[in-house]
Amino acid sequence: MGDWYYFLILLILRAPCPILQIEVFAVTLHSSIKLIDRQTGEHFASAPDSSVVLSSSQVGWRQNLTLEVQRLQPMDLPEHYIEGHRLIINLGGAVRFGWRTEGRTYEAILPPGGFCLQSDGETNAPFWQDELTVAAIALTPDFITTILEDRTPSAIETFAERRCLADDLAYNYVRALASELAAPGEPLYAETLSLAFTLHLLRIIAAKPKSL
Repeated sequence: MGDWYYFLILLILRAPCPILQIEVFAVTLHSSIKLIDRQTGEHFASAPDSSVVLSSSQVGWRQNLTLEVQRLQPMDLPEHYIEGHRLIINLGGAVRFGWRTEGRTYEAILPPGGFCLQSDGETNAPFWQDELTVAAIALTPDFITTILEDRTPSAIETFAERRCLADDLAYNYVRALASELAAPGEPLYAETLSLAFTLHLLRIIAAKPKSL
């Protein structure tokens, strides 16, 4: 990586990120992150309108990376396909988090800063029984293709599935991005953060090793 990348990381690590103190605004926001019901093939929103606190779709970011801060009540989502590479990072306290796949049910603790990540086209059926505040992120496969060019794997093989794990740097990136939603500045700054964050994910969680 060039010197700019490491300089950006230092800025992120030092920047104040007041995201957890964000107030809910009166304006109703709609989730731009969609899921596909496995049985019906119909699209549905990843969160109810009442749960979306902040959304990158409302502030003019490019759609390579969609970020929403969602405050979710207990839910049990139907089995669905992931559209876009999907990541959630827990912005609140520890929550017992479960998911169903291949006829099996799993549960773990999603710690503060913990994340779950799946690739485009994978199936998911998560559930939780406590209020959950997350940064929900969708990355387009085309964005990955722009970065990796002829080294791009098939969409479903882009990232190794991860559940309820923690990565401090990923957490700091997301808090910095969410803070940009709370007090929007120059979109180029958010877009540069988005690129650096995606490079970080590809470096540490790619399904297959890649030279970046």
